[in-house]
Amino acid sequence: MRNKAIVLCLLVVAFIAFAGCGKKETVNNNQPNQIQVNQSQKSDNQQTNNQKDNSTKSEFTKDEFNINYKGVIINDTTPFEQIASKLGIELGKRDKNNVDIKASSNVKNINYDWYVVHLPNKVKEDLVIEYAWNESSKTGYIISGDLLNVQTKGALKVGDSIDKIQSIYGRPSESGYNSSTTNFYNYKLEQKSSGIDKTIGIIADKNTKKVTEIKIYYNNDKAMKEMAITSFD
Repeated sequence: MRNKAIVLCLLVVAFIAFAGCGKKETVNNNQPNQIQVNQSQKSDNQQTNNQKDNSTKSEFTKDEFNINYKGVIINDTTPFEQIASKLGIELGKRDKNNVDIKASSNVKNINYDWYVVHLPNKVKEDLVIEYAWNESSKTGYIISGDLLNVQTKGALKVGDSIDKIQSIYGRPSESGYNSSTTNFYNYKLEQKSSGIDKTIGIIADKNTKKVTEIKIYYNNDKAMKEMAITSFD
């Protein structure tokens, strides 16, 4: 009888010790492993997203801002005087057929004009170029290009589907609704060290899912600041 009691006591002690070991293992090992797995997954996801972002940015270069109009490459790195000469634009001059003045100002005794050039003309517009003109120094620079019937370097044009936007350029730098019927997609190239700040602005119709406007901004902010223009509204 005494031997049975001893054996029973030993069995109880062994059971308690075994149960305690199992509990200790569950608390100390499984939960930290779960947290570690979650952190690892988060890290992997962040790395994947970063790689995707960097890939998009590295592919999106300043060459994407080149406009090819009838063999003439238009951008803000080529002196605008050269571009104007090739396009037959007489700088600092109005033309009832294709050149208007959008705004004029005098800042610190310097006369500025904001010109709008319709190519080939106002009746048949393929491309609209806006440029700033310093009447005092007889110099100018491109502000923007509105691609009405000209495709981008990436082969996007007005009338293309919304899906084609991201298939060419990836995720936009900014996007949202422009109005109750349109959305906007902005692709920016900013290199502060080089003074580069450009944007390809795309507008698409919500109902038709088609691109309705493509405009490349080169020096819009610079021109407004230089000419002391706060708004065109």
